[in-house]
Amino acid sequence: MSSPKPLQLAANNFTANDSVLVSSLPASIENLTKLRTISIPHHLLLGEIQAAIRRLSSLQVLELQGNNFSGAIPRQLRTDPFEAEVNQIVGSIPPKIGSLKKFKRLELSKNRLSGSLLDQLGEIKELKRILLEENNLT
Repeated sequence: MSSPKPLQLAANNFTANDSVLVSSLPASIENLTKLRTISIPHHLLLGEIQAAIRRLSSLQVLELQGNNFSGAIPRQLRTDPFEAEVNQIVGSIPPKIGSLKKFKRLELSKNRLSGSLLDQLGEIKELKRILLEENNLT
């Protein structure tokens, strides 16, 4: 049996009628339960991240920067890194992130996040990079 491959669609130029494709992740992506990496930066994808990754229990890397995803940060977030800067993500940073003791990268700049920064972020010993500028965090 072959090992699962990452879904990497960076540096493509998907087009529809000579314009950039504006779409959402297909609902069928949740059937790829052994998928470990999703890397789809800069494609103007829409929709909620939570709905797209709900059943992806093996997902380890989630790179969605430069799209137009909306909704909240997924409650079941367990990927490292989680890169979703320059989207339309709203709400607060889930407290569960503070319990991910080996979490290394959280990049959520230029979204619509609000609320307080979690005290627990300071407890993540291996955190190397956190980008949260241009949000409404306090």
